[in-house]
Amino acid sequence: MAYFLILPALVLWLIVAGVAILVVRSVPAFSVAYPYVWRIALWATAGLFAANAVLVALLALGFVALGDGMAPSSAGHDAFQLLWGLTAIGGPVVASTLGWLVGAVLGFALAYRRGAQLPPNSAFEGGRAINPRAAQRER
Repeated sequence: MAYFLILPALVLWLIVAGVAILVVRSVPAFSVAYPYVWRIALWATAGLFAANAVLVALLALGFVALGDGMAPSSAGHDAFQLLWGLTAIGGPVVASTLGWLVGAVLGFALAYRRGAQLPPNSAFEGGRAINPRAAQRER
């Protein structure tokens, strides 16, 4: 499988996310980004693991179907075997990328929903909260 590519990327992601969390937590100028950074780091990592767990479960089910459910001489068996092989090779890269991306978007959405302010110097009203609920709380 392609996990020899994904595991170093995961380790690099964990290091970068950890350093980013430490920086935004310890540097006062970046503290307003903290709710976004930790939620994105948490949910992107969780999404990556969840997507790979689903992929491994589907591959295991496919392996069982190849072993028990189909006659080896059928055309469906050959097509399914090819599909299973391609999924085993390329699936981890696709699943990891999609899981990470969906998790990161979910983390951002959760931080935004909680009314976290956007970082200063952003294109959104000079760092003020653009979330209507957060704007009401500021008044």
